[in-house]
Amino acid sequence: MLSLRKALVFLILQFLEDEKFEESLHKLEKESGFYFNVKYLYEKVQAGDWVEVEKYLSGFTKIDDNQDSIKIFYEIRKQKYLEALDRRDKAKALEMLDNELKVFSTLNEEGYKELTQLLTLSNFRENEQLSKYDTKTARSILLIELKKLMEANPRFRNKLTFPTLKDSGLQSLMNGLNWLHLFGKNPWAKKNPRPEKNPGLNPDIKTEFTDDTCTPPNGPPVAADAKPASSNSEMLRLQRAFLFLILQFLEEEKFEESLHKLEKESGFYFNVRYLYEKVQAGDWVEVEKYLSGFTKVDDNQESMKIFYEIRKQKYLEALDRREKAKALEILETDLKVFSTLNEEGYKEITQLLTLSNLRENEQLSKYDTETARFILLIELKKLIEANPCFLNKLTFPTRKDSELQSLMNGLNWLHLFGKNPWPEKNPRLNPDIKTEFTNQTCTPPNGPPAVADAKPASCNPKMGIWLSPEHINENVKALKKARDRELEEQKLLLKNLEYLHGIIKLDHMNGQDFASMQLDELRAILEKLVRHGSSNVRDKALYISRKLDANQGAGQADHTHWNGAEFAQHPLSLPSGPITRLRAKRFKETKWANPRELD
Repeated sequence: MLSLRKALVFLILQFLEDEKFEESLHKLEKESGFYFNVKYLYEKVQAGDWVEVEKYLSGFTKIDDNQDSIKIFYEIRKQKYLEALDRRDKAKALEMLDNELKVFSTLNEEGYKELTQLLTLSNFRENEQLSKYDTKTARSILLIELKKLMEANPRFRNKLTFPTLKDSGLQSLMNGLNWLHLFGKNPWAKKNPRPEKNPGLNPDIKTEFTDDTCTPPNGPPVAADAKPASSNSEMLRLQRAFLFLILQFLEEEKFEESLHKLEKESGFYFNVRYLYEKVQAGDWVEVEKYLSGFTKVDDNQESMKIFYEIRKQKYLEALDRREKAKALEILETDLKVFSTLNEEGYKEITQLLTLSNLRENEQLSKYDTETARFILLIELKKLIEANPCFLNKLTFPTRKDSELQSLMNGLNWLHLFGKNPWPEKNPRLNPDIKTEFTNQTCTPPNGPPAVADAKPASCNPKMGIWLSPEHINENVKALKKARDRELEEQKLLLKNLEYLHGIIKLDHMNGQDFASMQLDELRAILEKLVRHGSSNVRDKALYISRKLDANQGAGQADHTHWNGAEFAQHPLSLPSGPITRLRAKRFKETKWANPRELD
């Protein structure tokens, strides 16, 4: 059976692809491990992005998982090695041989020796097998080989095919529900108790976050069939609120990389805590990448100052490590853009290259990397808060736990996947989705539609087909009633089961031969419990039935089984030791559900 968590991941993947959030899409594929995107792998192999190829694969298999995995990583690293030789970059090729290919030397000693010997040739095409080597052709051949290895690898089983989904499944499922009310009319209100003093902190969330039960500030309640406005600003607000639900889900499921990629790509929420972590770790590449989703160097004065402070710190740390070549590269590539804006400051940091130790400069005499990063964070916080590019993006809206899952629970979300979401190439890949996942718009196998006049509302081709709000509400109410009725029935069955179990134990312990009821009646009730009960009730009923057959008339009973967790919660549950007369009397006097009510 397809779990809610897995279904949500597939629906979010579809949403990310529809919205062109490519980086977030592939990060979530990798982190969840539910779907391996072969097309993405092909793109990265054809581009020669070997670092990303191995990173993506690491979400699905490790090098030592099995023979197929070993061969996959070997073929990739061998191609990477050959391309370094083709560029005449022997230093890089030697590094790969020692760090990446050596792990295979014990498994294929001859192959490793052959690769090593290629370093001795001025041109590796002198090797007969590589005489016609061409990078583009070699990559195409590699892709064919990788495809075979992945299809044979059990680590990729059930992960190479994306399930068949209706268009815009997640949006269409939630369309018509009053899910925006989870955010409230002003989810940021707690962060801005005096909105009249600083209206910029409050997002423009107004009357579109109302439904037929709410009264807008200026007018009567919105009618049930009222259509939303089609303005771009409204669609942006809807998308923003929807993305916050997805971000919350990613955070709760610990999909950290996907979370921060989506924050950056969407540009709706700037995670200050994440920026702090990366600055403290000195991961300057990721710091600038993350910031690039919200502002550019030349957006305004605050943005310029943000990037200048970060690059200056990066430059000072290179000097502190005595890496003057790296410092010079940073100066020419990263800091030169600020030379026209602050000519004096640029000259000062250039002069630091002439010093044997940057602490010879009076202002840097007490320089310490950890302290410098901490001071930088304080400065960045001030600049970000003053920067209009970050307005309304520094606070996550107030929300309850697991809101997206709560909305999905009880809805007929499995219908979005269809009865056969995976192609018929491998029937084992098909989840057990049968006729119980029908709603009022579907025709069950034995009868007419559940609601004869239920028709899908008008649809947008990009959003798929959805039900109108009144039909959605009817469906949800019907599902709730059915679930409540089923719970009541199961409680009744469980009470009868405890009643029967107690009588059997008492009568066995008192040496009676089921004097409290006829044996045929008891067997009939047990059969109904087995037939109509939940799996828990059914298992217990079967157990009692077997005990009844084994111990009838023998005055024997098992006094240790089920005397613990199953019955200990009830104040009258039977103890595992000898039963007292008072306890037996209280047990028999208890008003249990009448077993005959099962009829």
